[in-house]
Amino acid sequence: HNCYAYIIGDKGDKKKCSDDGEPQRSAGMPMMEVLENQGYFDIVVVVTRYFGGTLLGVGGLIRAYQGALIEGLNASVSGEIHEGFRVKYRFGYDFYGKIKYIAESENIVIEDTLFDETVTISLIFNDSESERLQKKLVEETNANIERLLLEKIKYITVDNKWYKEYR
Repeated sequence: HNCYAYIIGDKGDKKKCSDDGEPQRSAGMPMMEVLENQGYFDIVVVVTRYFGGTLLGVGGLIRAYQGALIEGLNASVSGEIHEGFRVKYRFGYDFYGKIKYIAESENIVIEDTLFDETVTISLIFNDSESERLQKKLVEETNANIERLLLEKIKYITVDNKWYKEYR
């Protein structure tokens, strides 16, 4: 049996579960309850059970499926989705050290850096700090910095560290 549950969408508005031939409400729904109670969303889980000759009964099946799911969740890595901005700047080499220091000390993600006649850097700012930090970069470089790109993005952090863009 391959029983599953999923919760998808910003508000968890798409939900579905399946017992895949197990007794009704003995697998999919108990797994869904675990996901809902622990606040998960944008998640799909599948638990596969092979019949080993022992009848578990509905209570045993519920414990088996929930237990397997909880064990899997405990062994997995989950991330948080944040809103922010990708901002690309161009500036002279003499400001690179200062900008790198500000980025590291303010937990701004340095996504990419290109060293050419000038330096082009792509930074990821969290939504709540973006305006303040962009002003700080302009002030610290005496306005010798050119913003090339500003785009709103969603990104994932794992253990409060940048992981990747969320698409």
